[in-house]
Amino acid sequence: MAQHLRVGQLMLTQQPLRRMDMVLIFLIATIPRLIGAYWLPNAFGDAYAYTEQIYYLRRAILQGSFSLSSLFGFWLPLYQLICAVISAVVGSPFYVPKLVSAFFGGGVSVLVLLLTWQLTASRSLSLAAAAIAAVNPYHVLYSASAMTDIPHTFFILLCVYCCIRDRFAPAALLALAAGLIRIESWVLIPIIPLAYLLKQSNLNTSRNRIRALLNATLLTVLLCAGPVFWLVVTWRATGTLWKYFEIRNNYIVETLASSPGWHTFRSQE
Repeated sequence: MAQHLRVGQLMLTQQPLRRMDMVLIFLIATIPRLIGAYWLPNAFGDAYAYTEQIYYLRRAILQGSFSLSSLFGFWLPLYQLICAVISAVVGSPFYVPKLVSAFFGGGVSVLVLLLTWQLTASRSLSLAAAAIAAVNPYHVLYSASAMTDIPHTFFILLCVYCCIRDRFAPAALLALAAGLIRIESWVLIPIIPLAYLLKQSNLNTSRNRIRALLNATLLTVLLCAGPVFWLVVTWRATGTLWKYFEIRNNYIVETLASSPGWHTFRSQE
């Protein structure tokens, strides 16, 4: 009992997280990323393929020829669509995706601050964790590149933050957005409803259990909207629902076939 009291007193003496802390971390993180967006090269060649798709989406928007089929490509389309819409207004389809990624990188650092605060209730630890993310050269390089890694990370971390705060409907919307950026996020479809059910503490009556199951079902339906939407896009663009997965599978097979390590592994079997 005495130990619990000391822990409680220690948490009460911790300084609260301030709004200015978030502003400061955002500025410290975003300014070098914006500079890097202009001066640093893209981290990988894939970024130029993203930029090319953004260019064609922008042109379709400006020419009035945009349709669901325009969204189809090797990558899921939300990041490219956001950048295409912005560049349709302000121009510069080469720099806009780099700048969008840079702002998301600043947001990621703020979310590291908020998540660490939620887990530790320590302002000093939260600021230290956020500062490490803000000035990490590897993170700065990726944030200054026209790639989906950092925007996707932003939506995932914000989804986690909402789950911790028991706000599962916004969390599902954020997971839906992440699932329209990278296919890896589809794994969250069963995880978020299950997390919702595990966090319910009022399942002592049949009415509460039915309500919780209904809410979990609605969350699942919302999360499934992303994959269903992408299947519709694939069907409109190719005439086949599963064409996208065939393209990805062929890419993986070709990549492995060209890898020296894969040939060594196969020869040892």
